[in-house]
Amino acid sequence: MHLITMKCPACAANVSVDNDNTFFKCEYCQNQISIIKPTNINTTVESLNEAEQKTYSNFISILEQSMKAGNYLEAYNYCNKALEINPKAGSLWENKAICSFWLSSLDSLSNDKANEITTYLNASRQNDPNSKTYENIAETIANNLYVISIYRYNTLRPDVVINGKQDYSKNQMMNILNCLNMIELCYQIYPRVGYLKKVVELLTNGNIKWINTVGSNVTNSFISSNIGFDAKRKRDVLIRKIQAIDKNYQPPEFSKPDLTVLYIIMIFVFGLILLSVLVNLFK
Repeated sequence: MHLITMKCPACAANVSVDNDNTFFKCEYCQNQISIIKPTNINTTVESLNEAEQKTYSNFISILEQSMKAGNYLEAYNYCNKALEINPKAGSLWENKAICSFWLSSLDSLSNDKANEITTYLNASRQNDPNSKTYENIAETIANNLYVISIYRYNTLRPDVVINGKQDYSKNQMMNILNCLNMIELCYQIYPRVGYLKKVVELLTNGNIKWINTVGSNVTNSFISSNIGFDAKRKRDVLIRKIQAIDKNYQPPEFSKPDLTVLYIIMIFVFGLILLSVLVNLFK
């Protein structure tokens, strides 16, 4: 058994992983993360001379060994070196996407980084449309990004105190919105409609109040308006996109507010009024 040390991309904790496994469950955040294996790279390129061929083969050898050892920074750098010689190698772009993913942690896995990964995968598809490994890599990266985004969405907490109450700063709300954007980006990497359905679910009844409903009137909440996010429109666009794929899809209904507390207050006030009337009556 060959153990390698790597960071959990969800919580950034150090984990030891058996290199033969296909996934691991982080003992800290309890998320299950798929281990994305490097793809094999053809070291022979007909257009290269003998010296270039030797250099290219050496780069590929170091790249593959680095990925197997979990040294993704070195592997990423050698991906770039090899791509300078052979930019048409789809498998190199796939490995670069894998390295880019593993180099990201909870703090650095931004939408820009996710878009970077998508760019590398698109380059692979463009240069090698018949790749037999592309779909599995794209699916695995998308699934991992989804797990990370959901975890981050659920763990971002109020970070300021306003009028004596815990609240979200504008910057924190942008961080939470970025999680929604990253879930939607998962669909671009691998077109699983469940990703889009999850965004609609979170916009409808998530732990953040993105949309207000009063009767049949549906409007953006103060939270959405404060960060310039048209949550209502985004939800409508996603629903139409999903229904174009899944014609039987019915979006979740907005949950009705819990009126229990309001009823208790009303009964309490009514009791005080009644008590006041009775006191005055028997004076």
